[in-house]
Formats: sequence, C-alpha cells, structure tokens
Amino acid sequence: MATRTVQRATLAGVTPTYNSAASGDKFKAGPTTRIHVKNGDGSSHTVTPTVTQAGVGGATVALAAITVAAGGEKVIGPFPAEYFGDNDGLVALTWSATTSMTWSVFA
Repeated sequence: MATRTVQRATLAGVTPTYNSAASGDKFKAGPTTRIHVKNGDGSSHTVTPTVTQAGVGGATVALAAITVAAGGEKVIGPFPAEYFGDNDGLVALTWSATTSMTWSVFA
C-alpha cells in the first residue's frame, strides 16, 4: 500500500511526480484535490475512487469506475473529504489493471 503526498499547485506551476499504479494506492482527500491518470497501455483501464462515507446530510455518493482510454489521460476530481475520506481522511483507488498506468495527485 502506498499513500501518496498531494502536491500543491501554485501560480508558478507544479512539476507533477507520477507514480506507478499499484494495489492499495491512497491519497489525502481535499476540496481541490485531483488526480491525473495516464494510461500508456494498448487497452483501456479503469480507476475507481472508493467512496467511504455518506455525504452531507447523509446522502450516499455513487461513483462508477472511470475509464481511461488506451494511450489516454484524464484529470479526475475533486475529492472532498465528506464524500471520499475514510476515518484517516484518505481516498483509496482501485485499478482494473496497473500495467502502464501512472498517476499524480495535486491540489
């Protein structure tokens, strides 16, 4: 399991650090936190952020697996803590496959 540090974007920009996708990937939830997923594989793959709490007012948030096309990229988010943070405030990611998948987390 790897918990990744959220990189802070500023007006000067941020040079993102990309991590290889792996089972147990997590990051800190936040109202402006997003992930950038790159798929270098020849097949599409999905990533599913695990919803671990009921939302504001007890509403449940359902989020389907997000498909990233073969050779494609997606920016996904935000991940506010009231919907995604579990007891330790972390968002867990589930990957359909990790082959040639990389990702970065920033806010």
